[in-house]
Amino acid sequence: MSTYVYGITTSTHPSLPEGMDGVGDPPCRVRVLREGELAALVSDAPEGLRPSAGTCSPTRT
Repeated sequence: MSTYVYGITTSTHPSLPEGMDGVGDPPCRVRVLREGELAALVSDAPEGLRPSAGTCSPTRT
């Protein structure tokens, strides 16, 4: 199973709102992973999840 990352913040950031749902149908539960001074907002990602056209375009340098 893949992991979907919604964002990264400081570990002191307040907790998630109650009942926050993530990606998928049915929606996966969003959780906070804390390590040191950082926290990541993540959920499991359903198999086959891909970005919609135009929402994510890789750049080359």
